[in-house]
Amino acid sequence: MGNGGRAGDGAETARWANAPRSFGWRAERDAMARREMAERARCRENRAEEHRAPWEREEERLEDEQRELRANPRARPWEERAEGSSQEERRQEEIRARRAGTSWRNRRPIEHRERERRRGREKQGGAWLPGLEWKKFYTDRM
Repeated sequence: MGNGGRAGDGAETARWANAPRSFGWRAERDAMARREMAERARCRENRAEEHRAPWEREEERLEDEQRELRANPRARPWEERAEGSSQEERRQEEIRARRAGTSWRNRRPIEHRERERRRGREKQGGAWLPGLEWKKFYTDRM
């Protein structure tokens, strides 16, 4: 009951069943507080959404897409299956490449890429900068 559940509230009698349960400034204050709390919670959610990093949003979107695809595989046939390479085939290819010891994207040995990253800039003037992995690779070979 609105007013702390005290007797004489009017909530027991059928006639007052759908009337406002309690009257007076206390009830109004409580209602205001409740409304404000709800508003604050909404604001908090919105702010949290705003402050999330863009890649988190991206990850969430990708997860949603994966979930949709798992639920309904034929939903978007133009992304996968279009050129005849399903996700399964792609995964198999990746596994095969890993067994062969080459990276799946650019077919140079994975182990070599790790070594190149480890020794960074010291040896024979290759660059280890995010955009210049290829330069390091070629300067090693020259």
